[in-house]
Amino acid sequence: MAGNAGSVTHFDYTAGSGRKARQYTFGLVHNGQSIVLSSEHTAHRWLHPADMPGSDVTGETAQAIRDWAAS
Repeated sequence: MAGNAGSVTHFDYTAGSGRKARQYTFGLVHNGQSIVLSSEHTAHRWLHPADMPGSDVTGETAQAIRDWAAS
């Protein structure tokens, strides 16, 4: 997996509630430390590009991860 750390992409979408939202996707190398979320974040998860088939991520997110890994 070759991608550089930092912002990968963002895109706008309409959430299930009908509200407009913007998703930011970031790529980084995990160093094994525990993840501590700020009050601005509600969740996180680690996804490897090979895990995209069968994942519940949106098509936009899956493509962003694949593109990042190929860069």
